[in-house]
Amino acid sequence: DIPMTVLGSVNGVSAGDASSILNSGSIIGQSGDGVIVGNGATVSNLTTFDTGPFGAIFGGQITGSSDGAGAGNNLTLTNQNRGAITGTAGDGIAAGNDANITNASGANVTGGEKGISAGTGLTLNNSGTITGQNDDGVAATTGANITNSGTITANGVNGDGIYLEANGVVNNTGSIVSNFDDGIDSDGA
Repeated sequence: DIPMTVLGSVNGVSAGDASSILNSGSIIGQSGDGVIVGNGATVSNLTTFDTGPFGAIFGGQITGSSDGAGAGNNLTLTNQNRGAITGTAGDGIAAGNDANITNASGANVTGGEKGISAGTGLTLNNSGTITGQNDDGVAATTGANITNSGTITANGVNGDGIYLEANGVVNNTGSIVSNFDDGIDSDGA
């Protein structure tokens, strides 16, 4: 089976509140976001195993000229093995409040700015790779709970590996790197 492609002149997929996106192919937003969804949405970027003679493994690809995936509040997003979410000029994932994001081993989230940006109450489980090319690897406001066994990197001059505005918790058994600023920066208690 060959993964399918959804190509949008602006956004690859634009959906409202409580929408559910299951992707095992490619979604591309040529001048906007790869995927943009409303409040309470679920986005699953899946791994597909080809049962043909070569047994190829495909990971879903979501790419936006701006953000890879943009969402309102209460986003649930899973990026499985070999999956890639890329925001070329914006963030890999830009979410509102109370986002629950899982980036599995072998999966990648990359933003031209931040890898992941979120409002209050972010829950992030990362076993893969998250990269902010020109800013923070991960940035969240209050009440974030981040578990990292993968790699989170900030390549931006003022970018922190993880930036928490206030009251965040980081459980790290992986690698958190800022090539120019703080590994973890928390402005609040």
